[in-house]
Amino acid sequence: MTESEKILSAFSQMYFFEEIVQDNLQFVSHDGSTQELADLLLNMGDSIIAIQIKERSDSARTTDSIIEKKWFDKKMSLAKKQIKTTMSFIKEGKIPAFQNKRGITKIIRADAEIIPLVIFLNESITEYPHILERHSETGLTVNCMSFADFQVMCSELISPAEMIDYLKYRCGFYEANGPVNVIIREFSENDMLIIRPAANETLLHLFLIEKYGIDELKQGNEQFELFRWFVRQTAERSIVGRDNFATYSILLFLMHFRRNEIKEFMKRLILARDKAKAGNYGIAGSLRRGDSYAIFFVSSPPHQSLSMEYLSKLARRKCNPQKLLQVYAWWEDNENYRIDYILQDPTQQDAEQ
Repeated sequence: MTESEKILSAFSQMYFFEEIVQDNLQFVSHDGSTQELADLLLNMGDSIIAIQIKERSDSARTTDSIIEKKWFDKKMSLAKKQIKTTMSFIKEGKIPAFQNKRGITKIIRADAEIIPLVIFLNESITEYPHILERHSETGLTVNCMSFADFQVMCSELISPAEMIDYLKYRCGFYEANGPVNVIIREFSENDMLIIRPAANETLLHLFLIEKYGIDELKQGNEQFELFRWFVRQTAERSIVGRDNFATYSILLFLMHFRRNEIKEFMKRLILARDKAKAGNYGIAGSLRRGDSYAIFFVSSPPHQSLSMEYLSKLARRKCNPQKLLQVYAWWEDNENYRIDYILQDPTQQDAEQ
C-alpha cells in the first residue's frame, strides 16, 4: 500500500467501522495474472463504495496551474479506468473473498450496487470538476473530490448508508447543474440557505435539508455519536469463542440506518436501559419499517432475553418483517449496563464466508 492508501484506510476505519473496510485488494485471476481492485472498498453487502485515490507528492508539486491541471487530468482518467475495471470484476463474480479490517473474510457480492468515488491529494489544486462525466451512453459518471472534502463529508454524515445517499445526490446534482457558484434557497420566512457548493463540500447542507428538513442543520450530533459508540461497543465485545459472523450481521444491519432511524432507535434504546435499571422489565418499545424490519427494545434482568418466537408473533400482527432484531438492556451492577442483540435475518444465512 502507498502512504496515501494507508491514510485513506486509517481514516475510513476511524469514521466508519472496521467491519466494512476492505483494502489490499490484489488477487490472481483465472489466467494467472495479478489483478487489483480499487484502493479501498466500503462493503455494505448490498452496496459498495469503491474508492480510488490519486496523490501528488510534495516534491513533485508545483505552483504552475497548467502543469497541475495536466497531472489532474491524467490521474483522473487513469482512476476512472481503474474504477471501471473494479466494477467489471465485481459484476462478473470472479473474485475471491477479502478480509475486512476486523480480520473477517467477506465476499463481495456480484449483485451489489457500486458507487464509485475518486479522491485526490494535491493541495495545489483548488478548483476541480466534482464529477468525471461519461463520454458515451454506456459510460460512467464518477464522483470526484479532494481528500479535504472527503474528510468534511465523513464528519458531517453519520452512517455509511447516508454517505451512499449523498454520493448519489451529489452525482445527480452536478450532472444536472454543472459547476455552480452560489445557491440561495429560502425555506421559510426565517430560514434561508446560502451556500457555495464547491467550497468545503457545503452541498452537504442542501442535501440534508432536502432529505430531512431545515431543523436538521440546527441540531447537534450528540445522539448520533452515542449511536456510533454503541455500535463500536458491539464490535469490541466480540471475543474469542463468540460468533464473529453473527456480530458482523448485526453491525451490517445497524449501518444501513439513516439519521431519522437512528434518532428513533436511540430514544427507545435509552428508555429500555433506564427501565431495566428501575427493575421495570418487559418490552420498552418497538421500531418498524414496513416489511423490511422490526426491532423490539427490551428491558431485562441480567443475561435474559425474550423468546424470538414470541416477538416474531407480535411483529406479524402489524407486518411481515424480513429481519427481526431484539435489543435488550440489562445491568451488571449499579454502575455498568450492557446492550445485547439477537438478530433473525434469513438473507444473511447464505452470505457467510
